[in-house]
Amino acid sequence: MDKQKELYTTLTQLAEGDMTTASVISKVPVMMHAIEKVNGVLKMKGSEKKKLLIKVLSDYIQKEKDDNDDIALYFVQKVLPPLIDTLVLVDKKEIKIKVKKCCAKCLPF
Repeated sequence: MDKQKELYTTLTQLAEGDMTTASVISKVPVMMHAIEKVNGVLKMKGSEKKKLLIKVLSDYIQKEKDDNDDIALYFVQKVLPPLIDTLVLVDKKEIKIKVKKCCAKCLPF
């Protein structure tokens, strides 16, 4: 079996279990970690890994019927891709998040 198809199958299996869309969304970090673990073998580009994750989640949401499918699909297709890009930039230390400054505006210290 093609390694990418194998990974797709693994990610799909990770999505299953609790059949709510919210549960699948909550498993995004686990799925991202699974992609990173096998990347040593697959040698996928970052954009390919992101597309694979988005495809698995979109396919799953469309396959399973849930009341919040429209919201979940919007999140996966519109919010998650730039969120992943931002997290990659943070990981590469190209963006710094100043938590203290950010929290100071939100919380009275």
